[in-house]
Amino acid sequence: MGSAAAGLGLPYERLLNIGFTRMDGPGAANPRSQITNATYITSDYFEAFRIPVRSGRVFDGRDRADSAPVAIVNDALARAHFKLEGDTDPIGHNIRISGTVREIVGVVGDIQVRPGWGSNGPLSAMPLVYVPVAQVSDGFVRLVHGWFMPTIAVRSSLSTVQVSDAIRRAVAAVDPLLPIASVRTMSEVRAASLGQQRLLTTLLLSLAVAALIVAAIGIHGLIAASVTERTREMGIRLALGSTLGQALQTLALPGVLLAAVGTAAGLLAAAAAIPLIRHFVWGVSVSDPLTYAGVASLILIVATVASVAPALRILRLDPATTLRQD
Repeated sequence: MGSAAAGLGLPYERLLNIGFTRMDGPGAANPRSQITNATYITSDYFEAFRIPVRSGRVFDGRDRADSAPVAIVNDALARAHFKLEGDTDPIGHNIRISGTVREIVGVVGDIQVRPGWGSNGPLSAMPLVYVPVAQVSDGFVRLVHGWFMPTIAVRSSLSTVQVSDAIRRAVAAVDPLLPIASVRTMSEVRAASLGQQRLLTTLLLSLAVAALIVAAIGIHGLIAASVTERTREMGIRLALGSTLGQALQTLALPGVLLAAVGTAAGLLAAAAAIPLIRHFVWGVSVSDPLTYAGVASLILIVATVASVAPALRILRLDPATTLRQD
């Protein structure tokens, strides 16, 4: 079993951004243009992508070029431009889009797309208007295909290679000169849409790990140099009866305190940078106390280990030998 459909773009990709105007209901007396995504589709599009129909109907044989213009909207558009303005259901209302007044005949679930406006994440459920491909003019098709390529979606239980071969044979049977740019799975489409964000995340994580390693090496080197300079002092302390615990505290505590002061300063700087960070973080809180506490704890643990390790090495020396050193 399977299904096939065509449309202007795919989920996870950026779709056409276009203005629309409500023609009835609240605000219709003083209409103002809003922004939405838009795409043309064939009637099996929602079945192919398993997009649920919330209310109304999907496109069918009634929606011809010579019939009344219709449209289907998603939940995001219904929430933003109808339900928040006092209406209970967009079905039956009219909108003007691309110069044509269309009646809304259905509401469907949201899909994730790459936003073309607003402060949204790399993928988001944006307002979206679907129009039947039969009611799209040739001029509009030629215009939008300057930026977007039409897509064919096939849902099948066959392997990717089998589906790809079948698609190419079917297209060649219709027009041997019609090129097919690529055949991709939806997993590949989604991965490509998040490719830049994944790369930036990997780079950020790599830089954070590198910074942590450099900080640990720096603290270790600083404390090691300080401890080495105090080797004779530690020998005298141990010879006069100082315990290993007291000597260890004397050697390691300055490094730990220095790391604690640096961590506190870093937390204050991070808090001050929240307005800037907010524009680069999606789906997580930029002021999450658990994240700040976890990072601070990790830095303090690294600093403690880097401070204690050279001190333990010095304390394992024989005090008599230490006192004889120049």
